[in-house]
Amino acid sequence: MRMTNLSFIYLILPLSLFVFYAVPPKARGGVLLAVSLLYYALAQPRGLWLLLACVALDYAAMQGMALLDKHPRGRRFCVTFCFAKNLGFIVWSSAMVEIYGAEARLGLLIYTLTGLDTVLCAYRREMPIVRNPVTFALHCCFFPKLYAGPLVEYRAVREQMIHSPLQPHRLIEGAGEFVHGAVKNLVLGGGITVVYRSIRNMAPEEATVLSTWCLVIALAFSVYFTLSGFCDMAKGIAAMFGIKLPANFYYPYQSRSVEDFFNRFNITVNQYFRRTVYRSLQEDKNGPAADALNILVIGMLMGLWFGFHVNYLLWGLYLGSFIILEKYLYKKVLQATPTLFCRVYALCVVLSSFTIFAGNSARQSLGFIRDMFGFGGLEAFNEQILYLLSSNWLLLVLCVFFSTSLTYVVSTWMRKLWPRVSRVLLAAVDAAILLALTALAL
Repeated sequence: MRMTNLSFIYLILPLSLFVFYAVPPKARGGVLLAVSLLYYALAQPRGLWLLLACVALDYAAMQGMALLDKHPRGRRFCVTFCFAKNLGFIVWSSAMVEIYGAEARLGLLIYTLTGLDTVLCAYRREMPIVRNPVTFALHCCFFPKLYAGPLVEYRAVREQMIHSPLQPHRLIEGAGEFVHGAVKNLVLGGGITVVYRSIRNMAPEEATVLSTWCLVIALAFSVYFTLSGFCDMAKGIAAMFGIKLPANFYYPYQSRSVEDFFNRFNITVNQYFRRTVYRSLQEDKNGPAADALNILVIGMLMGLWFGFHVNYLLWGLYLGSFIILEKYLYKKVLQATPTLFCRVYALCVVLSSFTIFAGNSARQSLGFIRDMFGFGGLEAFNEQILYLLSSNWLLLVLCVFFSTSLTYVVSTWMRKLWPRVSRVLLAAVDAAILLALTALAL
C-alpha cells in the first residue's frame, strides 16, 4: 500500500474522508487515528508493533512527567528515558537494515522524533502535558507524513486536529496539491531515478566524464523530486482532512548560499535539529568555535537523516563546513555579490556534494570528483551515455524546469490576473493529470 495506489486514491481516501466528516467533530481525531493505523497495517504490517510500542512509551513518559511535576529528578528521568528509547529504536532498526538487510521501518524517524519533540517541549514547559492519548498518537503517526515528513510541532497542529470543519475549497486545493506531489514523486522522481540507476549500473569501462556528471545531477534531481513529492502529497491529504502542514522543500537548487540551501531543503528537519541541538548546546553564546561545532553537528544529523552511512555523514559535514565559511569568512563578499553569481556558487557547491552522497565510500566519491574534471583518464563521452540522454532529454528538461520557481510564479500571476478562470483551469489540469496517472497505473 502506497499513497499512489489506485485502491488508496479511489477507495480508501474517499471513504476515510466521508466517515471523517460524517461523524461528530469530537470523534474525528479517533477516526483519523484509526485510518492512520489501518494504512500502516496495510503498508507494513510487521512494523505496526514498533510504531505502537514507541508511541505508547512516549505517551507514558509524558504522563510520568505530569505525575512527577514537582520532582525535577523524576521529570528528568522521564525525558531521559524517552530520549534513550527513541535513539535505541533508531540505532537498532538502522543496524538491522545495514547489517542484516532487513526491511526499513516505514516512518521510524518521523514518529520517534515527533514523539521526542513533544515530550521535550512539555519538559521545558513550553506547552502543557498532552492528556488525550488519541491526539498524541495521531500527531505522531498521522499517515501521510510517515514517508518523508514534514516534522511538525504539536503546538502548530493541535487545534487543527481538534477542530477540522469541512471546507470545500480546502478539499479541492488539497486534492490538487496531492496530484502535484504524485507527479513529482512518480513521474519526475521515479523517471530520473531510473536514469540514475542506468548510469550507476554501467560497466566501469563504459564510464565517461559526461556520464559521471549525469550521475551526480540525476541523483540530485532524484532525491529532490522523490522527497518533495512525498511531502506535497502529505500536505495535500492533510489539507483534505482540514490540517495545514508546513512546506518541507522550497526550490532548494536556486538557493543563494549553502546556508540558504539548508533553509530550503528538508526545511522542517533542519528546524527540528536547530530547536533541539542549538537549544541544548546554548546556540552560539559560547563563541565562534562552539557555534561552528553546533553547525557541523547539525550538518551531520541532516546527513544521517538519510541513513546510517559514512558518506551521508560526510555529506552533511561538507555542507556544514561551507556554512561556517559563509558565516565567518566571506559573509560580506556574498552580501555584495549579485544574486545570479551567488546562486551559481551555491549550485556548484550543492551539486559537488552529491558526489559524496552517491559514493559507497569516501574513496569512491573522490573518484567521482576526479572523473568529473577529467583527471581519471576517461573519455569525454561515448555512445551509451549519448543514447541515454537522447532517450530522456524531455524528462531532464522537465526536471530542470520544475526544480525552479517558474511554475509558482506563473500560477500566482494567473490567480491575480484571472482569479476565477485560473481556479477552473488549474482544477481541470489537475483532473487531467489524475486521469493520466490512473491510465498509466492500469
